Amino acid sequence: MHSILFIANGPEASMVTDVALRRQQGVVTRASTPQEATLLLASGSFDAIVCAVDSLDVTARQCIDTVKGVERLPTVIITGSGEVPLRSFDIDTRIVSITDGIAEVCTALNQQLRRIPARPKKPIQADCEFEFGFSFKAEPSRIGKARAVAGGFIQRCLQLDDKELIRVELVLEEALANAVYHGSLEISSEIRTEKPDRLKTMLSQRLATSPYCDRRVQVQLAISDEELRIVVSDDGPGFDVDATAAADDSEAVHRPSGRGLLLMHAFADSVKFNESGNSVQLSKKRSSMKSAVHQEAQQQTAIAAAMSQGQD
Repeated sequence: MHSILFIANGPEASMVTDVALRRQQGVVTRASTPQEATLLLASGSFDAIVCAVDSLDVTARQCIDTVKGVERLPTVIITGSGEVPLRSFDIDTRIVSITDGIAEVCTALNQQLRRIPARPKKPIQADCEFEFGFSFKAEPSRIGKARAVAGGFIQRCLQLDDKELIRVELVLEEALANAVYHGSLEISSEIRTEKPDRLKTMLSQRLATSPYCDRRVQVQLAISDEELRIVVSDDGPGFDVDATAAADDSEAVHRPSGRGLLLMHAFADSVKFNESGNSVQLSKKRSSMKSAVHQEAQQQTAIAAAMSQGQD
């Protein structure tokens, strides 16, 4: 499954591109500004870039400059005006106007996605339907985007209802924040939650000092017929798992150091740390997750039953 970064800047071109991308087999991560696109490119691994702009205003030019700065990555630019200069790009970029029609846009996407080189296969569990992974630099400013990338993949595959998606993203953010603050930057829960001035000073120092500034966070997602698995790992030294508050400790909710683990256990059916404590795997059975599609089917069944009773 391809991982595609979609830079959407301009309603008309973006709408056409949305339609074309829905016909592709891939995980689409959306950015609406050049700053978001730059952050995502630095945080995750993408197979291709799709950029949609209506006209060459300042923001659109910045988006295109972001695309041009990525070497040897298949790219498609969809434009509403045809103003993008062809000579500015090499063979890795295909430019098409929405005035050529949706069929031409789809053709351009197909041609470029066929050029994506095959990735070496990783050993995965035999029952895995979908798998997606990425890494990002261990900085607090990247946590929200990483959560959005992971949550977008999960939602695309499972089509969760709004409440279930919020629960998943809440746990994702907690695991990612733990990996960044406590694992990679080695900042305690007490400093993070109770001493904002000291936290600011420590963040400034550690984001500029090795080994902290060199560390990354890895995210692996796997979806099988039975469950969703989320693995979040960091490059830090880890922690003593046994010394952390247990999930059934009623006092943990009142201590900053116990809330993350408590939240993970409340959401997941299984929470497993590695021996060093710098990697956690969360597993959630699909049968216990609410799907928007299933919910809609239940509503339709209930409506049909009600109408049938009304006719008796």
